[in-house]
Amino acid sequence: MKTTIRKTACAVLAASLFFGVTACAATEETEKTEKTEETTEETTEERSDVDTDEILDIVEDYCDAIAGTDGEAIVALSTDDLEGADEVITYLDFDGCTAYSSDMGDILSVIADTITYEIDEDSLEVGDDGDTAEVDVVFNIFSYLGEADEDFADIDAFAAYVENGETSDVPVTVSLALTDDGWRVSNTEDLLDNVYDFMIMAALAPDFTFGEESGEANGDEPTVTVTGDEPVLTYIDREWYEEVGTYPDVEYAPSYIARLTYADYEIDFSGFSGSGISDWDFDAHTGTAEAGDSFDISLSYSCDIDDPDLEGFIFVIDYNDEITIEDAEDLAISVDAASAGNCTIALEDPWGRTIWAGYIEVV
Repeated sequence: MKTTIRKTACAVLAASLFFGVTACAATEETEKTEKTEETTEETTEERSDVDTDEILDIVEDYCDAIAGTDGEAIVALSTDDLEGADEVITYLDFDGCTAYSSDMGDILSVIADTITYEIDEDSLEVGDDGDTAEVDVVFNIFSYLGEADEDFADIDAFAAYVENGETSDVPVTVSLALTDDGWRVSNTEDLLDNVYDFMIMAALAPDFTFGEESGEANGDEPTVTVTGDEPVLTYIDREWYEEVGTYPDVEYAPSYIARLTYADYEIDFSGFSGSGISDWDFDAHTGTAEAGDSFDISLSYSCDIDDPDLEGFIFVIDYNDEITIEDAEDLAISVDAASAGNCTIALEDPWGRTIWAGYIEVV
């Protein structure tokens, strides 16, 4: 199970809303100053009417729902514009969801049981209009970066491993809006992307079963095949061509070249070409594509030998929060840009480490 119980790098971008306070200069005309003072008094009065305890109670209930993977409560405590509400409820039902195997559901449940949180009540800020707010929360969860050094015969063995494993903090900002039903969380999609990032395992190995080789559950062909010993992954600064560090001490950035060092040879993944992409930024790896068309990406490398083994390399495509996986042995991929949105494409080696990533805005 060494290739499935691991963190798989999948670039997912999250945004937080911050509310500014506008101040008037002391040199304004007297009439404008008087109006500003009146407005400030009204705003202060409005904000003093906000029940901050009510906001913090909602945040606590919401965090309880996330820690308890209570999809129905998460949806109920979110604003009505939450997309994919039914999917949230379905995929967080680890016992009943049919999108992944029973064993995978048990794995997700064990990891989710480690979620704790701490609300920074002093960080609470209410918007000037009195109907928006935000507060900082730090979640803590089992850290699943890298591979386990052992195979797990069953869920009990994995649970024991998780119980003694390290945890990591996931800092987030909870944004809220005042609705007809009271205060509700308005950035649930971003929050779930951050806290439930571990659920990428279900997308990569939905049929996983204890006691079977990775990717071969239910007779399917393996999704990822690990060949040979794990090579050292070194990131090289693209501009200065100097070593930045090795994984996992250093994680991927668009300004890096990835170098894999095997026992007998090295591969530098340094080249990129594409079609159907405009405004490509070689430093940030960002570009745009036209909706209703398709775009192609091809990566190249330099190596000490001819035809190095690239079996098990995959492309992970996150297109408008829908994740698909494609074989990347030839380092080329074509994406059907059916609708406007955002598409992140990551090349991963057989150990789930990011070799290259690009970010395409479809317009």
